[in-house]
Amino acid sequence: MSYCSQRPASLIVCVLFNSCTFLTMQYDNPSMIEVLPVTSPGVFEFEVDADEGVDVMFVFTNVNTSLDSIPPDVEVATRVDGAEFATPTRPTPLLQCEHTEGINGFIDESTREIVKSLDRNQTPARNHQSIFGQDFNSDVVGGTQSFNVIQSGGIDTETSTCRLSIGPVATSFGERTLNIWVADNCWETGGDRSHLITGNMVDALGESFLAEGSFNDIYDWTTAIIGAEWGTTPFSELIPHNQEITILLSDIEDDDSSNGGIVGYFWAGNNVKPSELAGSNGRVMFVVDAVMYANPSDNGGSVDPDDQWSTDDYWPTVVFSTLAHEFQHMIHFYQKNIVFGAPDTTDTWINEMCSMLVEDFLADKIDVAGPRGVDPQIADSGGSGNTNGRLPGFNAYLDRSLFVDGAQQFELEDYSISYAFGAWLARNHGGVELLGQLVRSPHVDPAAIESAVMHVGDRVSFDDLLQQWAIAVTLSDRTDAPTPFVYNNGGWFRSTIDGHEYRLGSINLFDYKPMPSFAASTAQLSYTSIEAGSSAYLLATSNKTGTKTWEIEVPETVRLSVVTKVHE
Repeated sequence: MSYCSQRPASLIVCVLFNSCTFLTMQYDNPSMIEVLPVTSPGVFEFEVDADEGVDVMFVFTNVNTSLDSIPPDVEVATRVDGAEFATPTRPTPLLQCEHTEGINGFIDESTREIVKSLDRNQTPARNHQSIFGQDFNSDVVGGTQSFNVIQSGGIDTETSTCRLSIGPVATSFGERTLNIWVADNCWETGGDRSHLITGNMVDALGESFLAEGSFNDIYDWTTAIIGAEWGTTPFSELIPHNQEITILLSDIEDDDSSNGGIVGYFWAGNNVKPSELAGSNGRVMFVVDAVMYANPSDNGGSVDPDDQWSTDDYWPTVVFSTLAHEFQHMIHFYQKNIVFGAPDTTDTWINEMCSMLVEDFLADKIDVAGPRGVDPQIADSGGSGNTNGRLPGFNAYLDRSLFVDGAQQFELEDYSISYAFGAWLARNHGGVELLGQLVRSPHVDPAAIESAVMHVGDRVSFDDLLQQWAIAVTLSDRTDAPTPFVYNNGGWFRSTIDGHEYRLGSINLFDYKPMPSFAASTAQLSYTSIEAGSSAYLLATSNKTGTKTWEIEVPETVRLSVVTKVHE
């Protein structure tokens, strides 16, 4: 069967499959955008015949999920008109460092060991509190204690003082109490750091995370989506549930850095009884960098005439967003590995994606830019030349693999790749309901994403999702792209859970600096393979009129997508 059809703007698009069958991309909407996903390998002939200028993009997505090497060693030579095509040369972005290998590596590796070591055959402890043998209600303002803090060189001990205790506060998951401790060397009296914590800073941190009232803080907003952070557990080596959460403000890395480094972390090791794990604090807790949080700079730099600290300053807003990010990790550990019994930790890229989606969903509520890097009260994509947020890093590394497992170091740019995928996924496949399903499931790999997407009513394979995402990248500058290829609708993407509304702003990847870089010819290449879980983009022709034909050879594990749109 062969057929060809014509759209109102006199653009005829045909694809000749294996020299025998014509298929047509049907123009059935006024946006003049056509998308043809091809899901099988082979040799294809593509022809465009246009009376007005059109742009034609070929996107090659490697749906192989192999993680056998670093980077995945997947040779997938794709050919366009007889020439090998892979990806253009990677530009070098200017990205601010905020994570170091030592601490992240320790947290990832030790958490994996903790999860695998849990005795899943034991009977539940009958009296958790007496087995643990520690009084959690000793947290009082003015109380002192030594805390174990992870540093790159190992675990250090910080003498600290309790500076705030909030609660018990009623939440949807029962009463909660928040205790905020500050390392003595970071406190306003007696501290020796460049920026010191004061009482109003502690109050602001506490109010942002846990406040009296309903649905008005990071705790409520996050748990409504993905569930409680801790509760009963069948494992006697884990601490009991006492409805308390601890935040420790300390100089992470002991570097006195006020404008870069690790902003905060959650370590599942603290959820293990100290008698079972050396270095555990035996608390459900976060650690937040005190020096950065106390930095009064408006722009995040070390040189700024403004010395008046405010919650609107650069680093405090980053810390508030980081609390949401790390809270997801805390909940993820409990929901995924304890409640739903996953015997291993979630793939790093998926876990980090979930944390950045929590930041994204909460950005307008916390009033921070979040990973989108746009004023959180602006629904559209913002202005051009944006260097904020995670997406400039994604644009700079379009060809980088999405897949990073625990055996690989999760680099700064990997956060950008994971967020870019998650941002598209949430805007097209279920919003907050999708995120809740991702976290509250026993799956720890791409099956978790497939399962969550199916739960919200979309029967789409993970391979199809990768291909849809790659297509969406090319159309993010349009507010009329067809579903499910939408990053940008010109306004809010709204979703609700239990009657609570969450909003995600639109994204135009071409508003960021650098913009996405597409190869303009097969000659613009520096290497000839497409990494697993990544895509290569070829702008085959721009503002083309008349007839042009391409022959495209697509190997196994690669999906071809053809995108045509009227040139603007």
